Amino acid sequence: MEIVISAEAARIRDSLELETVDPAVTPQVERRMWEEAAEGGPIAPGTSEKVVALGGVHCVVIERTNASPSTSIVYLHGGGFTSGSPTTHRQFASRVAAAVGSNVVLVDYRLLPENVFPAPVDDVVAVVKALASSDLRRPLSKILLAGDSSGASLAVAAACELRDAGDSLVHGIISISGAFDATLSGASIDAGCDPQLSRAALDHWKGVISSCADPTDPLVSPLLGDLRGLPQMLLLAGSCEAWLSDSVRLADRVGQAGGDATLEVFDGMWHVWPMYGDFPEAEAALRSIGEFVGKARGPAPDPLEPGRINVFEC
Repeated sequence: MEIVISAEAARIRDSLELETVDPAVTPQVERRMWEEAAEGGPIAPGTSEKVVALGGVHCVVIERTNASPSTSIVYLHGGGFTSGSPTTHRQFASRVAAAVGSNVVLVDYRLLPENVFPAPVDDVVAVVKALASSDLRRPLSKILLAGDSSGASLAVAAACELRDAGDSLVHGIISISGAFDATLSGASIDAGCDPQLSRAALDHWKGVISSCADPTDPLVSPLLGDLRGLPQMLLLAGSCEAWLSDSVRLADRVGQAGGDATLEVFDGMWHVWPMYGDFPEAEAALRSIGEFVGKARGPAPDPLEPGRINVFEC
């Protein structure tokens, strides 16, 4: 059956180019190019941004006007653990904040290869703990972890670390095109459907990170770890992306472990398609995220009490 996608999505897909391996393009060069391309772009109407430090980690908070105080989203950017930052993801995070009615905390976690795993996971855990302890009288609004690609992997890894420490601080996980297996064993990697990512490019990436992150480590590849006792998950993936198998397998393994993972596969979509602008398939993904956040949000909390600490005023 022929897959029909919107005209806007088709134009974007046709503009994408398959990645090639260029040894001269170091992670630092790639990082700088991405940030320069993204810097200074406008964020969504009704949102603003500020820089804060949470748990000693630099973060950028995207605040939505009249945001619900009952949920906070901690967002972890993708980029293969080697690139990406709040700068590259601030525009998309603002669209998420506007769509779901919650503030979004972008974590500027430590990157590879300058740092060694589990440094990125440690930073995410520190941010979640700082956010949760910012209210001395009662728990802060429910915290959800979200991320795209490797950022989604970090979200699951951080939730596992918090679970193992006995901390029930995360109430939900949102994954967009999650890359949960750095050993690259997913069948979809060799399907040849992805308009951007190839086996050669991903093998090169694996070689880059292997000096500072063991691909078989469950913190690097959560699909290989213990997935029991994790919070509810929403897994979004495109049918034409190399990482599709990771979301499918994670949903299956979470279910086998007694957990709750909802998988939504979007026909004809590529890796992290919602970041590419406002078009029907991206808007549908944001609606799915909004519905998931709404369920996690539950009943509205009591109004803020006088003197309550607001972490976003740091």
